[in-house]
Amino acid sequence: MFPNETPLPGVSIIKPLMGIDPNLEHNLETFFTMDYPVYELLFCIEDKSDPAVKLVELNCKIPFSRSFIVLGGSNVGVNPAINNMQPGYVAAKYEFVMISDSGIKMKMTHS
Repeated sequence: MFPNETPLPGVSIIKPLMGIDPNLEHNLETFFTMDYPVYELLFCIEDKSDPAVKLVELNCKIPFSRSFIVLGGSNVGVNPAINNMQPGYVAAKYEFVMISDSGIKMKMTHS
């Protein structure tokens, strides 16, 4: 770290999921392998029987210290996606929050 450099802030990444989209498994994997020092992954899934739960659980086996499945939703408005994400906002640890749809993937790190 250079003398005038400040550490990067922690980020809470909220991913609302419903069902399994094409490429979802690969997209999720890229979030577990990001090259960013401090972040948490909050997977917001409204129904515990949603097939996305099992897919997230499989990806959670990738070594990563802060990832959570947040089940259920809150009726805070008319938009179902916002209702799905609300518990993730409440659980978020960091001041900076990033919302990432299921179709988003991050740049993979190469070792």
